[in-house]
Amino acid sequence: CGELKLADGTTVDAGRLLMRDAWNSALYPPLDTLYAEGLDLPSKPDVWIHKDRMSGMWGARTDCEDFLQEKGIRSLLFAGVNTDQCVSGTFTDAFSKGYDCVMLRDACGTTSPEFSQQCIEFNAAKSWGFVATCEDLARGVEKMAAK
Repeated sequence: CGELKLADGTTVDAGRLLMRDAWNSALYPPLDTLYAEGLDLPSKPDVWIHKDRMSGMWGARTDCEDFLQEKGIRSLLFAGVNTDQCVSGTFTDAFSKGYDCVMLRDACGTTSPEFSQQCIEFNAAKSWGFVATCEDLARGVEKMAAK
């Protein structure tokens, strides 16, 4: 793909799209900083799981599924880029494997046409699980904490 000039003026080899350890698959810098800070905490609040398909739960068994089973997690919140590709792929696979799935509408996005996002949100709400906003989630957590 040739070289690409980033916003900070750095020039990088554009390489293949979304390959592990490439500039275009790096975690968003503010999140990467928080992840790195979490590594020093005794509770390790975050886990980083690599995937090599559109879905993070594609196949009979994945690292993601192993982690969720080990921790006893059955309810999943979905946020991410490419709603109509990676997010929906993982969402539908998780649903098919029996997980309770909630798509956070305002934490997902895509560069595909608007109807792509609408279609996934419609099916997520009507067939595969639930759709909520980040504010809905925050209010729910606050109510649980108040009890």
